[in-house]
Amino acid sequence: RRWRGTATTTSRQTEVGRRCVKEMRAWNWCSILVKVNILGEIFACLIFGGKMTFVAFSYLNQILAHLQISILVTLLFVVGCTMFLLPPVPGSAVYIFYGIVIGKHAQTSIGFWPGVGVGSLVGLAAKLVASTGQYYIGYFLGKSVRVQRA
Repeated sequence: RRWRGTATTTSRQTEVGRRCVKEMRAWNWCSILVKVNILGEIFACLIFGGKMTFVAFSYLNQILAHLQISILVTLLFVVGCTMFLLPPVPGSAVYIFYGIVIGKHAQTSIGFWPGVGVGSLVGLAAKLVASTGQYYIGYFLGKSVRVQRA
C-alpha cells in the first residue's frame, strides 16, 4: 500500500490487523500458554497410553495362559469393560486381544474359530456394558449441581 501510495497510516498493519493486535494484547498470555501446554501433555499421555495398551495386553496374554476358559472369559469381560471405559485405550486393541487370547485358549477344547467367535461375543457384551456404564455415569453426573456449575 505504501508503494502504491494508498496507505492512510504509517503502521505496518491494516486497520483490521491493528484491531486484532490491540485485542490480543489484552489477553492473559500466561494462562493461554499454560492451557496449551496442558493440552499437549494430555495429548502425549493419550498417545503413550494407546501404545502401552498393546504391551499390557501382550503381558496379560502370557499370564492368563494357564487358566480355565470359563475363568478366562469372566476375567477378560471385567478387564474389557474397564478398558472400554478408559479414553486412551483403542477399542480395536480390546477386540483383537479377545480374539487372540480366547482363540488361543480355545484351540485345545472347541477350536480356534469358535474361540474367536466366543471372543467376539464377549467383546461385544463388554462394549455394550461399558457403553451403558458411560451413559449412566454421564446421566447421574449431569444431575449433579457441582458438575453443572463447572
